Amino acid sequence: KGTDWLDEVTRTAPLQDYYLAINGSPAKGSNFFLSFAYMDNQGIIKRSGHRRYMARANFDQKLFNWLKLSYRMSYNHHDKDMNLIPLGGTSISAGAIYLSPIIKPTDNYNPIYYSGEYINTPSALIDQNIYDMIQNSMTQTVVLDAEILPELKFKALYTYYLYERQSYQYYPSTLPKKTEGEGGEAYRANEELYKHNFEASLTYDKTWNKTHHLDAVAVFTGYSYKQDIFSLRGTGYLIDDNLWNNMGAITDKNAYTASSQSATIRKMSFVARLNYNWKKRYYLTVNGRYDGASNFAANRKWGFFPSVALKWNISQENWLKNAKNVDELSLRASVGQTGNDADVYKTTTWFNPVKDAGYTDLPLNGVSGLTEMNTLPSTTLKPEMTTEYEFGTSVNLFNNRVSLDFAYYNKITTDQIISATLAPETGYTSETQNVGKLQNQGVEIMANVT
Repeated sequence: KGTDWLDEVTRTAPLQDYYLAINGSPAKGSNFFLSFAYMDNQGIIKRSGHRRYMARANFDQKLFNWLKLSYRMSYNHHDKDMNLIPLGGTSISAGAIYLSPIIKPTDNYNPIYYSGEYINTPSALIDQNIYDMIQNSMTQTVVLDAEILPELKFKALYTYYLYERQSYQYYPSTLPKKTEGEGGEAYRANEELYKHNFEASLTYDKTWNKTHHLDAVAVFTGYSYKQDIFSLRGTGYLIDDNLWNNMGAITDKNAYTASSQSATIRKMSFVARLNYNWKKRYYLTVNGRYDGASNFAANRKWGFFPSVALKWNISQENWLKNAKNVDELSLRASVGQTGNDADVYKTTTWFNPVKDAGYTDLPLNGVSGLTEMNTLPSTTLKPEMTTEYEFGTSVNLFNNRVSLDFAYYNKITTDQIISATLAPETGYTSETQNVGKLQNQGVEIMANVT
């Protein structure tokens, strides 16, 4: 009997899922909610699976009649046994669905793949390899709501987000395809990500004599982002029992591959918006944003983005508002500007190590110890600017059973952020620049009948 490779590497995968929630109101103006969850999902590939632990907590406390404090927390822990083999994919010589049944699970040679090839069978990879991943994430939010006056409200919100990831891999020296003395291969990686977000808003909303209505809001937001990633891979480990716990146990330092990266972004915004209407007939909206971001050039980090919109609700005019079959007939026009962000570190120089280019007299076994700059830092990079003009009309008839919306728009984007190729004589390969311009205009028509 030959080897049924799908049956050899797969299994029936049970799933367990548990959930517990508690809520209550121990005192007037006080509420809480707690929940806990656990999931264990075994994968259909042997030795794969996913275990998740989750906890949530919500607390609301009314400190005074006009002041409320809220807290929200969520925590997730993931323990993953990653897939150790490909069932198919591009691994034609070793993928489970491609292997011939004449190959036994203990074999290390595929005789029918071209002229033959040594392989680690899926069974060997599942039995001997290790690939684990642990992930933790937590979000905490504190909200303060204050009603200063019936028409004046204040809200402050702070959110903290944390994400951690650890990855571990080990491929032992006992794999069938490995040669004597080749040793094992170990890998570990760590990632940490932090986000802080703060927002404070002041809102005013008032109607006078059922004629004038005004609502206005002023908002401040601050945001910071920090990410660090480090990974290290080494080959030639002679003691498999150490796994990834002794990464320095290699005599040949060229058997290491290390990678690290770090990213930091900070943003700040001041926003103001005003909406006014008279008898729900004439509308005016004015917006203004003043945004700053650390990932632009030193003297180009801030940008101002205004907008204004007008609307005439013709159906509220005295000579039309009594029309039975006309629910809405309006004209609108707006013009505004928005900005676009840039990738982090486009305003800094990127360095690459100078490696062996055919020379044998370089120190450090082919690495010169020098670096080369391949990206020219942009000292003038600023946000893209998109200016949009829009004119439109809306018609709703027969108790809103028939609706028609028509809009003409014209978007003009200037200072597009593009990676421009530089001449070799500059010593650099590229530079991020504000050099592009794009215009996009058209007509949108939407009709609906119910």
